[in-house]
Amino acid sequence: MYAKSQLAVKMGVTLGDWFSAELGSRQSDPISPLSFITLLECMMESADCNVLCKGVNTHEPVIRDLRFADDVDLLAEEETELQLLIDQVHASSEDCGLKINTSKSKVLVFKKRWRSFSDYYMGTSVLECVHEFVYLGNLTTRDNDCSAVQK
Repeated sequence: MYAKSQLAVKMGVTLGDWFSAELGSRQSDPISPLSFITLLECMMESADCNVLCKGVNTHEPVIRDLRFADDVDLLAEEETELQLLIDQVHASSEDCGLKINTSKSKVLVFKKRWRSFSDYYMGTSVLECVHEFVYLGNLTTRDNDCSAVQK
Protein backbone atom coordinates (compact mmCIF):
# COMPACT_ATOMS: atom_id res chain seq x y z
CA MET A 1 0.00 0.00 0.00
CA TYR A 2 2.83 2.40 0.81
CA ALA A 3 5.38 1.14 -1.70
CA LYS A 4 7.08 4.06 -3.41
CA SER A 5 4.97 6.61 -1.52
CA GLN A 6 6.46 10.06 -0.98
CA LEU A 7 5.73 12.41 1.92
CA ALA A 8 6.37 16.07 2.65
CA VAL A 9 5.72 18.20 5.73
CA LYS A 10 3.68 21.36 5.21
CA MET A 11 3.85 24.19 7.74
CA GLY A 12 1.54 27.03 6.82
CA VAL A 13 2.11 27.53 3.10
CA THR A 14 5.70 26.22 3.10
CA LEU A 15 6.15 22.69 1.80
CA GLY A 16 9.29 20.84 2.91
CA ASP A 17 11.36 18.41 0.89
CA TRP A 18 9.77 15.16 -0.27
CA PHE A 19 11.01 11.93 1.33
CA SER A 20 10.14 8.23 1.34
CA ALA A 21 8.34 6.66 4.29
CA GLU A 22 10.04 3.35 4.80
CA LEU A 23 8.45 1.87 7.89
CA GLY A 24 5.24 1.68 9.92
CA SER A 25 1.68 2.79 9.37
CA ARG A 26 0.94 6.43 8.77
CA GLN A 27 -0.73 8.78 11.24
CA SER A 28 -3.81 9.33 9.09
CA ASP A 29 -4.03 5.69 8.04
CA PRO A 30 -7.38 4.24 9.20
CA ILE A 31 -5.69 0.92 9.95
CA SER A 32 -3.33 2.47 12.57
CA PRO A 33 -5.76 2.60 15.52
CA LEU A 34 -7.20 -0.80 14.62
CA SER A 35 -3.71 -2.31 14.51
CA PHE A 36 -2.83 -0.78 17.88
CA ILE A 37 -6.04 -1.93 19.59
CA THR A 38 -5.59 -5.43 18.16
CA LEU A 39 -2.03 -5.56 19.50
CA LEU A 40 -3.18 -4.22 22.88
CA GLU A 41 -5.89 -6.91 23.09
CA CYS A 42 -3.33 -9.61 22.24
CA MET A 43 -1.03 -8.18 24.91
CA MET A 44 -3.78 -8.23 27.55
CA GLU A 45 -4.82 -11.77 26.62
CA SER A 46 -1.23 -13.01 26.91
CA ALA A 47 -1.00 -11.31 30.33
CA ASP A 48 -3.88 -13.50 31.48
CA CYS A 49 -3.67 -13.95 35.25
CA ASN A 50 -6.94 -15.82 35.65
CA VAL A 51 -5.41 -18.68 37.59
CA LEU A 52 -3.23 -16.53 39.85
CA CYS A 53 -5.45 -13.49 40.48
CA LYS A 54 -8.92 -13.49 41.92
CA GLY A 55 -9.70 -10.01 40.66
CA VAL A 56 -12.72 -8.18 42.07
CA ASN A 57 -15.74 -10.33 42.79
CA THR A 58 -18.98 -8.75 41.59
CA HIS A 59 -21.04 -11.88 42.28
CA GLU A 60 -20.02 -13.18 38.87
CA PRO A 61 -18.21 -12.50 36.77
CA VAL A 62 -14.89 -11.79 38.44
CA ILE A 63 -13.34 -8.65 36.94
CA ARG A 64 -9.56 -8.31 36.62
CA ASP A 65 -9.38 -5.40 34.23
CA LEU A 66 -11.42 -2.75 32.46
CA ARG A 67 -10.45 -1.82 28.90
CA PHE A 68 -11.54 1.00 26.66
CA ALA A 69 -9.44 1.87 23.62
CA ASP A 70 -5.92 2.39 25.02
CA ASP A 71 -7.07 2.87 28.64
CA VAL A 72 -6.66 -0.15 30.90
CA ASP A 73 -7.59 -0.44 34.60
CA LEU A 74 -6.24 -3.39 36.57
CA LEU A 75 -8.42 -4.48 39.50
CA ALA A 76 -7.49 -6.56 42.52
CA GLU A 77 -8.71 -7.07 46.06
CA GLU A 78 -5.25 -7.83 47.47
CA GLU A 79 -2.04 -5.81 47.23
CA THR A 80 0.04 -8.79 46.12
CA GLU A 81 -2.45 -9.59 43.36
CA LEU A 82 -2.30 -6.03 42.04
CA GLN A 83 1.48 -6.18 41.83
CA LEU A 84 1.21 -9.55 40.09
CA LEU A 85 -1.22 -8.09 37.54
CA ILE A 86 1.11 -5.14 36.93
CA ASP A 87 4.07 -7.51 36.49
CA GLN A 88 2.14 -9.71 34.04
CA VAL A 89 0.93 -6.76 31.93
CA HIS A 90 4.42 -5.21 31.94
CA ALA A 91 6.06 -8.48 30.80
CA SER A 92 3.40 -9.02 28.16
CA SER A 93 3.79 -5.47 26.84
CA GLU A 94 7.55 -5.98 26.46
CA ASP A 95 6.95 -9.28 24.66
CA CYS A 96 4.64 -7.46 22.22
CA GLY A 97 7.07 -4.58 21.69
CA LEU A 98 4.89 -2.03 23.52
CA LYS A 99 6.20 0.37 26.15
CA ILE A 100 3.77 1.45 28.86
CA ASN A 101 4.12 5.09 29.85
CA THR A 102 4.80 4.75 33.58
CA SER A 103 4.52 8.51 34.13
CA LYS A 104 0.86 8.28 33.06
CA SER A 105 0.22 5.05 34.98
CA LYS A 106 -1.32 5.60 38.41
CA VAL A 107 -2.41 3.46 41.35
CA LEU A 108 -5.55 4.30 43.30
CA VAL A 109 -6.24 2.26 46.45
CA PHE A 110 -9.65 2.61 48.00
CA LYS A 111 -8.97 3.45 51.65
CA LYS A 112 -11.40 0.95 53.13
CA ARG A 113 -9.92 -1.88 51.09
CA TRP A 114 -6.28 -2.25 52.22
CA ARG A 115 -4.63 -1.43 55.52
CA SER A 116 -1.20 -0.50 54.18
CA PHE A 117 -0.22 1.42 51.09
CA SER A 118 2.80 -0.15 49.43
CA ASP A 119 4.80 1.08 46.49
CA TYR A 120 3.90 -0.58 43.22
CA TYR A 121 6.47 -1.13 40.51
CA MET A 122 6.34 -1.50 36.76
CA GLY A 123 9.77 -2.84 35.95
CA THR A 124 12.13 -0.51 37.80
CA SER A 125 9.70 2.43 37.86
CA VAL A 126 7.67 3.22 40.95
CA LEU A 127 4.05 3.96 40.03
CA GLU A 128 2.53 7.07 41.59
CA CYS A 129 -0.21 6.39 44.16
CA VAL A 130 -2.95 9.01 43.90
CA HIS A 131 -6.04 9.94 45.92
CA GLU A 132 -8.13 10.57 42.81
CA PHE A 133 -7.92 10.27 39.05
CA VAL A 134 -9.99 10.75 35.94
CA TYR A 135 -10.88 7.62 33.99
CA LEU A 136 -12.93 7.94 30.83
CA GLY A 137 -13.91 11.46 31.81
CA ASN A 138 -15.13 10.60 35.32
CA LEU A 139 -13.36 11.60 38.51
CA THR A 140 -12.89 8.70 40.95
CA THR A 141 -11.59 9.27 44.46
CA ARG A 142 -9.92 7.16 47.12
CA ASP A 143 -13.23 7.21 49.01
CA ASN A 144 -14.91 5.63 45.94
CA ASP A 145 -16.79 8.87 45.40
CA CYS A 146 -17.65 9.38 41.74
CA SER A 147 -19.90 12.39 42.36
CA ALA A 148 -17.13 14.99 42.65
CA VAL A 149 -16.76 17.51 39.85
CA GLN A 150 -13.78 16.91 37.62
CA LYS A 151 -11.00 19.47 38.13
